Amino acid sequence: MRLTRFRAKLRATLDRRSINAFIAHLPRGARVLDVGCGNHSPTRFLTLNPSLRYIGIDIAEYNLDANDHKAAEELCICEPKDFARRIKEFGPTFDAVVSSHNLEHTDAPMDVVDAMCACLNGDGKLYLSFPAEESILFPKRKGCLNFYDDPTHRYLPNVEHVRSAIERSGCSVMSEIRRHRPIALFLLGAVLEPWSILLQRSLPGTWAFWGFETILIAQRR
Repeated sequence: MRLTRFRAKLRATLDRRSINAFIAHLPRGARVLDVGCGNHSPTRFLTLNPSLRYIGIDIAEYNLDANDHKAAEELCICEPKDFARRIKEFGPTFDAVVSSHNLEHTDAPMDVVDAMCACLNGDGKLYLSFPAEESILFPKRKGCLNFYDDPTHRYLPNVEHVRSAIERSGCSVMSEIRRHRPIALFLLGAVLEPWSILLQRSLPGTWAFWGFETILIAQRR
């Protein structure tokens, strides 16, 4: 857990466009919905910004422990077919909605985008990240570098389609990064790339070196 916290804070420092930096800079007491809340996300969010009011939703409990349940104001687990509907039912009550590499796993991605936008309050912000379209051409590595490395990936998001869905839902895209390559992590990835090739595994900085991630940040109009 300490390693998870250290990595989260380091990523927020090295990458100003990362989800961790977004979380760290949310206003004090912000109410946040985390769409796809596994892998100790509740604890990580509260480590980065202790004043947050954290609500998470997912289709199963993926790597959550007692500390995560304690950190969260609410954790909602629902069936995949009900995912978009259940998100929308929260209503326009959130200062921020975050979806980090969840959209590509969903059954109805555009419905999920619409539901997330509907949950934002008057000036709420959406942080959305997913694999770059070019990732289908990347080399295959453990830990995922090629889109198809992860058998649970169901949908490769198209940036234009996602942007259109966001705008139809009453939000404006403030920032768009098609292949995110933050300089510090890019350089780390460049140094470690020979080892990544040798081990056939994604290492720290591998995603940044290849530009695996697309990021969209939007705000309610």
